[in-house]
Formats: sequence, structure tokens, C-alpha cells
Amino acid sequence: MSLLKIENLSVSFGGRTVVDNISFTLDKNETLGIVGESGSGKTVSSLSVLGLVRNTNITGKIYLEDTPVEHREKLRGKDISVIFQEPMTSLNPLHKIGAQIGEVYKIHRLPYTKNDILELLRLVGFADAADKINSYPHELSGGQRQRVMIAMALACRPKILIADEPTTALDVLIQAQIIQLLKDLQKKMGLAIIFISHDLTLVERLADKIAVMKDGKIVETGNKNKIMTDPQHPYTQMLLSSIPKGINTQKSAGKNILSVKNLSVKFGDFTAVNNISLELKSKETLGILGESGSGKTTLGMAILNLVDKTDGTVILDGCDLDSLSPKEMRKKRKDIQVVFQDPFSSLNPRMTVTDIIKEGLDAHFPELTREEKRAMTFNAIADVGLSPEIHERFPHELSGGQRQRIAIARAVILKPKVVILDEPTSALDVCIQSQILDLLKKLQIKHNIAYIFISHDMRVVRSLANRIIIMKNGVKVEEGSSEDIFTAPKQEYTKMLIKAAF
Repeated sequence: MSLLKIENLSVSFGGRTVVDNISFTLDKNETLGIVGESGSGKTVSSLSVLGLVRNTNITGKIYLEDTPVEHREKLRGKDISVIFQEPMTSLNPLHKIGAQIGEVYKIHRLPYTKNDILELLRLVGFADAADKINSYPHELSGGQRQRVMIAMALACRPKILIADEPTTALDVLIQAQIIQLLKDLQKKMGLAIIFISHDLTLVERLADKIAVMKDGKIVETGNKNKIMTDPQHPYTQMLLSSIPKGINTQKSAGKNILSVKNLSVKFGDFTAVNNISLELKSKETLGILGESGSGKTTLGMAILNLVDKTDGTVILDGCDLDSLSPKEMRKKRKDIQVVFQDPFSSLNPRMTVTDIIKEGLDAHFPELTREEKRAMTFNAIADVGLSPEIHERFPHELSGGQRQRIAIARAVILKPKVVILDEPTSALDVCIQSQILDLLKKLQIKHNIAYIFISHDMRVVRSLANRIIIMKNGVKVEEGSSEDIFTAPKQEYTKMLIKAAF
């Protein structure tokens, strides 16, 4: 007898079918990984089981322990619970976490005491539960907030836990901790888990069997070892081939284009970046790796002169940026550009694609004619692999991958010497991520650009970067070629990062 059985589930929005006649089973103590790109239907299929997707037409049958489920809402929280991707948007910022966990008991009319809440917090890894029970969500780290979400999900001792991309927003070490926590909880409580993700390698670490979804259908399902080593469907094969593999062993022979010496950044008494020095050669990619809070993004913003340095110098192509007046610095910005993590928040929603890309030309090359700027904009659109017909669209009309290509085009059109890439692929599906990485490699060769690639994704940096800097608590703990870092790391922290990622 299966714990959960789904038969011929279909979900449609306004006549558009987003989940198309899928069936699967879930046994006690089993983990089913559901994998697919954004829009494949993986999240909608699981949340529809609980009736959490509004304004939809849902057909199909659900059986819990062989008993037909007539009212999906009765399953919520009690028999089946959910952990969502971003805990900060799921937790109420106005209430302490103890009160929010207690609310679960109240909704289901279950008696509870403060000790019940403390026990839940200890169960999910809070050694200092008595201190944390009175904390607000903003006072916790991303990993701690996700642990609170798991505690809330487990309050009614459910039989099934749906984990919807629960580690996507977390760095590699915290991600590994959450995966291990789910494994431990499964053993302690006899949980069955549905783990939803676009990351096949992550699913492999947790799942017993995998269902691969595309365009609302399950195209392949089976034992995880079979799926990972001998995929049958072309789409599954493509997902696996998109995972970054190998180590960049190329050595850069270009001249030094950027020198950073003894750079420090303080915010009050807190030192975010502590005495960092680095060199970057033309056509080279320098990867900067570290946990959230390690200082890697602050380092990048300080190099760009977007946050104030406490100490240190930044020399770009022989020019000391600190010696420039604000007006001179604005002119110099065309030589050092940035691509941010979330293109939707960095692109002006009121501007068309053409205007977004052309904006830099208007600022730095006012002498160009309107026709010249338009021609350069269309060339930039083609350069990043997009069709000319999107030039009058707005950001909300584009996919995540298309928006990131526009952000890259906006930077590259100015022919910069250096581009700082701050987590440019972490919000993207593995297939789109692979396309963006290939694009960056082509643009680097074509335009002789040097990259600083900031990330916590070890696989991506390993495949792209020539050299790597490892940061922790604002300090550079190790530096070397990509090959040396990943085959013979010297520092324990580096070894820990690699172990967590692989």
C-alpha cells in the first residue's frame, strides 16, 4: 500500500493546461524528487494536491493510505505539510518565531505548550532554542529561517513533507546542512518527502526515486541511480548534460588589467572586507567563492566604487580610481561594468529592451547619432543570442534567461575592460544557466573582457574561472588556480566548501 497515490492529475488555468494527466506514488519513508525547469509544472502539481493553487480547474484522484481524499484542504498541515523556497516571504515579519509556530497548533486546534515549541526548534537544529523562540525573522540567517519553516511544517507530525526548492536561496554549506537535516528528520519521524527542484545533482543526494517533468507531463521516472546514470528521455539527458562539469585548466597570459591592493570596507564597527588584494589579467576569469556574509559581494561593490572603501586602492588599466573626481569616475565606469543576480530588479520595468541597452550609450557616447546607437543596440541584442523582435518588449514580457541576457548586453555594449558578475546564474534553471555560461565565454573571447565572477556555486565557478579566491568573514583564506583549489585545497575551510558541494 502506497502512502500517497496520485492518479491522472491535471491542472489548468483559464483553459491552459499546466499539469497534464500525471500519476505517481509515494511510499512511507521514501523521498520522491520532482525535477524540471521553471514552468514545467513541478510545483503546481504538488501544491494542487493540497488545493493551494487558486483559480484552477483540477481533475484526478488522490489516495492517502488507499483512502480517496475528497477535501484537499483537510490534508494541509496535518497529513501533508509544505516548506517553501523563500522563508522570508513565508514568515510574518511582525511576529516572533515562537508565536508563528504556535499558530500552527491553533489552526488545527491542538493543545500545546511553550516546551512543545522549544522541542520543535531543537529538533530542527537550534541548540539555543530558548533564546531564538523570541526572535523575529529578520534577526535570523537564511538557513535559520528555513529551519523555522521546517519546524512549523512538522508541528502536527505530518506523514508527508513537500519541500519546494527549499535550498535554492542558500549557500553551499547551509544547503548541505538543510539536506542533512531533512534526512535526519526522515529517519526520526518516518517522513515521506516530495523534494521539488531544478537541480538534479541536489535531488540525487536526497531522493530514492526521481520524476522528471517537462511541459506539464512526467517524461521519465525511476530509481535515482537509473535516472542519473542511464537516462532514457532526451530531456533528462539534456538536463544532465547542462550540469557544469570539469575544471577550467586554462592559464591566462594577458596583461594585468585590474589591481586591488589592501582593500578594506567597514560598516561602523563591523569589518565586511579585510585587507584584500588581487590581480586580474585581460581575458581572465577570477572566481570569488564563499558563504553568504563572507564579504564577496561587498568586495565587488567596493571595486566598482559603489560602496565606500575604508582602506586600499583600485587601479584599472593603470588608472587609480581613487584619484578621479566624481565626473571623471562617471566617464571611467564604461570600462568596468556589473551584472547583478536578479535582472528583474536591476532592469527598469518602464523601459523597453532597446532603451535599457542604449542607456549606457546615451551616457558615455553622446556624440553618436541616433542611427548609430540603434545599430549598436541591435548588434548587442544579437550578440547575446536574442531575436531582434524583442527590442520593443518590456522586462516583464521576458523570461528570466532573456532578462539576464539583456543585462549582459547592457554591460557589454560599452566594450568594458572588466565585468563584475555577481551571482548571475543562481536564480536560473540549470539549462538556462548553462546557456548563460556559454554566452559569457563567447563574449569574453570576442570582446577581450576580464571577469570577476562572484558566486557560492562551486560547480559553476570551477568550470568557468581560471583562478579562484576563497573568502570567509571578509578575509581571503586561499587563492590559486581553479585546478589547484579543487584538486589540492590547502585550507580546511576550502575543503569543507568542496565537500559540501560535491
